[in-house]
Amino acid sequence: MTTVITCTVEYNRTPGTILKVIRQGVAKVLGKLGERWHKKTRPKHFTRRAYTEYGYQRRTASHTKRKRKRYGHTLPLVWTGQLRRQTGAATISTTRKSVKVKMNAPRYLYQNRKDTTVKPINKADELVRLSGAEINQIGKALHDGLVREMNRPGTKRTRTFR
Repeated sequence: MTTVITCTVEYNRTPGTILKVIRQGVAKVLGKLGERWHKKTRPKHFTRRAYTEYGYQRRTASHTKRKRKRYGHTLPLVWTGQLRRQTGAATISTTRKSVKVKMNAPRYLYQNRKDTTVKPINKADELVRLSGAEINQIGKALHDGLVREMNRPGTKRTRTFR
């Protein structure tokens, strides 16, 4: 799932040096945002609050009952804890336009039962969903980081990043 966040930044630099500053600044800020998502947002997906905050698909009563009886909890995206453990390590790569957080995940994340009448749950999508508040926080952090990176003495310019 891809989320596009747009922000406009005013900066003071001469036209000759700004392109280099923009490329380095955007990649640096996006890298920090990727790390922040992995450390602070990813763990929220494994809490009870995630059902409402991220709009997870409702699990069947039998699934919930089995999980509670066998493992003593009803946490989303957690059956044995394998997904939570495996996604704890990530490789973060950035370009001047995007950030990718690559995590190892068990094979069952992409497998769905075909023999059921219940709509299959897209667990991979649920793992990377962002709430509206998180999108706003990321947008603000992106804007503030870019302002910090690019505001230096020189000519005032305005640029929109997508």
